[in-house]
Amino acid sequence: VCVTCKHKFFLYGGRLTVKFSGELDDEREIITSGAFSKDSTFMVLGTSLGKVLTYRVSDGELESQPFQAAGHDIEITQLVTLHNIEDNEAFLMVVGGNGLQVYIHNKRDGREVDYGEDGQAYEGSPICNVQIALNNKFFMIGIPSKRAIGFFGLNRAQLSCKPLKWVTKVSLDLSFFSN
Repeated sequence: VCVTCKHKFFLYGGRLTVKFSGELDDEREIITSGAFSKDSTFMVLGTSLGKVLTYRVSDGELESQPFQAAGHDIEITQLVTLHNIEDNEAFLMVVGGNGLQVYIHNKRDGREVDYGEDGQAYEGSPICNVQIALNNKFFMIGIPSKRAIGFFGLNRAQLSCKPLKWVTKVSLDLSFFSN
């Protein structure tokens, strides 16, 4: 379990004892999101300055340089692990609360998700949540300001996305859940 507070974090393991803790170098930078790799060997933390930091769970060491996923003034607001991807460690990443990317950790690559022709009206709108199907073949996003839910297909080999359907006139609160 990872607990964050502003620029500090604590990783608990076993019987909820602190395995390691740390803090970001810049106290003005805040941890805004986080996720574990599919095998829990590392965790990624998104920050208020658009960075993705990676820490090894075994020893708490920071791996390499942070990945700059967005501009220095655009925060990473959500990271969601894609579990059933064979050759890559990948995450869905919400940037600035309204942009969606597939972040491929081992390639240090962020790919914007195309909303498609029907989804043009929803691009740039605030995303309240991202939910991935257990098989990682599909995911959905909620756009409460437009009362819309977008469904996407995910090619697990190429890590590319395709918009499938937009459902409108739905009532969303900020904590919707789907499965």
